[in-house]
Amino acid sequence: MLLVFKAARRQEYLQENLRVLGALRGETVETAYGPRWQSEGVRRRPPEPGEEALVVFTSRPYQRFTPARFGRVVEGSTGEEGQLRLVLELGSRAHVADHDRWQRWVSAGPNPSEASQVWVCRDGDERDPAADPAPVEYADAAHDERAWRRTIDRLVHDDDYARAVFLRVGSVRPASPPSMGRRPGCGRPASRSAIARRPPCSRSPWSPRWPCGFPGRASWF
Repeated sequence: MLLVFKAARRQEYLQENLRVLGALRGETVETAYGPRWQSEGVRRRPPEPGEEALVVFTSRPYQRFTPARFGRVVEGSTGEEGQLRLVLELGSRAHVADHDRWQRWVSAGPNPSEASQVWVCRDGDERDPAADPAPVEYADAAHDERAWRRTIDRLVHDDDYARAVFLRVGSVRPASPPSMGRRPGCGRPASRSAIARRPPCSRSPWSPRWPCGFPGRASWF
């Protein structure tokens, strides 16, 4: 399994991470890593299409790691200067039953800490994944929202996410015919994407409307 660590210290990184959290299953995200941030195993053998991946969030001093989403590699290409471009299709959210065990597991292998400085690696780079599997599980569909909330709970006290608003699609339904999708007082029908993606769920402890950023549309927490 490919471990893809992501920080949020820059605005573009933060937006990537919020998309990873909020996107629907099956949507894709793209990220890139220079050669110095890749494990030796990844530099020798770049990620292959279909390879399983796990996106893990972290921030300075890179001692706390939050598993966010499973996915699979759609594309893993290396440029002339060794830059790795990754396209991931997002899958289930990640669930950890024992966070202390998870932290120990990540800290014992390649990771972004000062001692290692590896941001993309495989769980078998320095250990036997059969003997020491990652203590993380798939969150099934019934627990998707709960896993989303718990991931946010582990991020909201991180300065990199200060004043971030966490959004995810609350439901998806077929778009109505144009005649049914018109908004009052508007001569144009609402777009198909706007109809199909309502309502969103939001969570922002920084909002004065906490715990619900979209009254009447979002979930209560």
